[in-house]
Amino acid sequence: MIGRFLPLVALLLATPAPSPCSVVAARLASSMPGAARCDCMTPPSPREAQAQAAAVFIGVVDSISPARLPLHGRAETYEGRQVRFRIVAAWPSGRGPRRVAKGSLPPRGVADAAYRPAPQDSVLVVGTGLGGGDCGFAFHQGVTYLVYASGLPGALLTGICQRTRPEAEASSDVAALGQPGVDRRERRAPTIPPR
Repeated sequence: MIGRFLPLVALLLATPAPSPCSVVAARLASSMPGAARCDCMTPPSPREAQAQAAAVFIGVVDSISPARLPLHGRAETYEGRQVRFRIVAAWPSGRGPRRVAKGSLPPRGVADAAYRPAPQDSVLVVGTGLGGGDCGFAFHQGVTYLVYASGLPGALLTGICQRTRPEAEASSDVAALGQPGVDRRERRAPTIPPR
């Protein structure tokens, strides 16, 4: 029973700098019978989220596939999705290495290094849960998103508790983040996800 709540705990622990109280509360809440919903704290400002993230970028979803995602600090994994993004713009972020390995996560979605976009990289793969109690984000192929990704040892992850959102809904975040370090944007209307 507790195993089905491990993705929620993993995503909460992946969020940078959680307070000890929030971690204990998340673990207690996730182990209670019937606790299958995602509760998020108020997200930080765009600049604070940028400082806490391993990667911040605008990307178009190229593909979405099932994946085994790493559980924070353990060899265990959980069911999720890996989302392959074509990078349109990227900002410097506060965590993770200065460079990202080009391409995607290792086989089956289990990564082996924290990621950060580099100017020459055009693709990133980010893991997310399936939705519901694991706080996964519902990405749609062909839609453009502003993504704030946390870096676990070995992976980039995002979910509904971070500031990730469709680009069409992210104009205030983009303005607050300022000029991206990598910018491949053209004059175009942002894509809108289906409702």
